[in-house]
Amino acid sequence: MSPRRTGYLLLVGALLAAGPLRAQILERTDPQKEIEIGRQVAREVEKQLPLSKDAAANARVRRIGQALIDAMPQRAYPYQFRVLAVPEFNAFCLPGGFMYVFEGLLARLPNDDAVAFVMAHEITHAAHRHWASQMRKMEGVQVGAIVGTVLLGDSQIPSMLQTLVSLQYSRENEDDADRTGVRMMWRAGYDTEGGIQAAEVMAKLEGGRGGPDYLRDHPPARDRLKRLKAEAAELARQPRPSSPGPATPDVDLAAVLGRLPTVVAVANPWFPLAVGAEWRYEVAGGGATSAYTVRILSGIAAAGGTVYRGETLLAKDLRVPFQTLTTADRVWRRNRPTDAASPWREQHTLKEAPAGAPVPAAVTTPCGTFRELLHAQESAGGSTYDLWFARGVGLVLRKCRETGVTETLHSFRLPQPK
Repeated sequence: MSPRRTGYLLLVGALLAAGPLRAQILERTDPQKEIEIGRQVAREVEKQLPLSKDAAANARVRRIGQALIDAMPQRAYPYQFRVLAVPEFNAFCLPGGFMYVFEGLLARLPNDDAVAFVMAHEITHAAHRHWASQMRKMEGVQVGAIVGTVLLGDSQIPSMLQTLVSLQYSRENEDDADRTGVRMMWRAGYDTEGGIQAAEVMAKLEGGRGGPDYLRDHPPARDRLKRLKAEAAELARQPRPSSPGPATPDVDLAAVLGRLPTVVAVANPWFPLAVGAEWRYEVAGGGATSAYTVRILSGIAAAGGTVYRGETLLAKDLRVPFQTLTTADRVWRRNRPTDAASPWREQHTLKEAPAGAPVPAAVTTPCGTFRELLHAQESAGGSTYDLWFARGVGLVLRKCRETGVTETLHSFRLPQPK
């Protein structure tokens, strides 16, 4: 096992230290909390390891990852795929579906088929929750103080963690990841020969002096090659699905998304939602000013379209999570996604305000002047608000009639369509 991977597992272990939360995660009674744990660990990963700036590598990993999860028969996580600018041969998938592939792995594998096998293997570890059995092994291990130093990013911590805690996936877990992984890549349309090629590369690396840390918790290369060849031969005798469709939601998805409104989620140009989108607003009124940022972090197929998960950043470390979706004329929002009972409510009605309301020809903000506008009106807390949405941008101005408090778009970032 890689020292880094041991560090991540210890971090997960510390976050699960509280008895009730630990029980919920290990028994999968609350997948949303499991996703939250994975998200916290992902943030720590990205503090310690640099994200790759290679656009082609990132696009490649996202494309392969999307094909693999579309081929899964069931899916409960909103998977995310990122590349780390690290030359090691390594890849891992955190609880909740946060996957990282190292540049060093992409450089050493011969083709997309081989990369797809390794990614499918790691996705299986997360999807089948193999990490949970490792967390159970950690019961009784005093990890709190250790993790405190992990969070500080001490470069010597990974090796210390490796000495203190040596956890490995069981042979049963590894066999399951290989078997399920090769079937996943096959259903996604990749050549199972890629799994064999990946195993051959690992065999060569394993034969080197010590071999990469990534391979230390994997079965011997000869055994893996034998099993993969047998699995590939069996699949070759079966008809491959001609057009793998998107995964059907796992029964646990209800706990992730709550009781969805009976609507069809569709993209709306007045309130464009996309993973990676970000809007920053300045608030002014009553002689005071403040700011907040809205970010879209992930999306998952549901309600006939996509439900997005986001956060409102109110201060440096104060993040308020939410879920949102759009229909043809409304924006829906769920304010407490970690609470299974939290309801979905209409946030905005994307319709023109009643006749007679003030309608400026343009709205000017620090990030530009917008002319193609939708003017909406809403009431909340006894106050009336005027809202202006710009096509392809979203909310650009919100103003309270009674208090004069305004929220003005200061900057925004929208990902380019793929």
